[in-house]
Amino acid sequence: MRRIIGAILAALLVAVMAPANALEPLGSRGLAVVNGGGGEFFLTPVPIDWKIAQAERNARVFHIAWIPKGQSAEDWRDKVSVQMFPGNTGTDPKALLDGIAERYDADCGTVLSTDVETKEVRGYETAFRFIGCTRHAGKKLGELALFRTVSGAESFYLVQRAWRTPPFARTELPFSREVLGKTRLWLQGGRACAADAEQEKRICPPDLADAMNRTSLEQPITVLRLAEPGTTPED
Repeated sequence: MRRIIGAILAALLVAVMAPANALEPLGSRGLAVVNGGGGEFFLTPVPIDWKIAQAERNARVFHIAWIPKGQSAEDWRDKVSVQMFPGNTGTDPKALLDGIAERYDADCGTVLSTDVETKEVRGYETAFRFIGCTRHAGKKLGELALFRTVSGAESFYLVQRAWRTPPFARTELPFSREVLGKTRLWLQGGRACAADAEQEKRICPPDLADAMNRTSLEQPITVLRLAEPGTTPED
């Protein structure tokens, strides 16, 4: 198994193949409002017209995933997932993303990976990583995925956008850098916030108060359709 990291991978992201429509990061956009407990919420864009392929909640994690209509949970090609680890404030983002990369290593001929990038956003630590697999062992599929974590004051959050693709050479990705760039911007739209935060930069948008009030740790998510500019978000 070979892993290509950092500057070498940055050069690979200049691939020029045109993306198919299914590879675009978003269709109609929605906003997921996730209750992280203790008055904290996680807000992230999601593809509202996709269908829910997985929804799991236990004491350790809340996990929900969307795939386009016409794809199946077992044989998907495009997936967006959001995970919330309630009460978990001690997770090391780099260690978690390193662990994900190691799982790809276990069944990939070549793993492509950037280094973990960390940044503070509105008072919360965030981390980002790209991971790709040229071909999964025993499958005629490659995979690309972008991951972003947000370390909240009450819980830990992980968002992933993944594509299953035809196998590809390590010197050329199966679609353009533009698609990855759009998706990265989309992932960066996620943020943690608190309705009663003392720091202004951490305060949740007041117009989401109703959506936040409809969530709880038992029913931790509600999704709004993002409205056109000048209109009100819809349920």
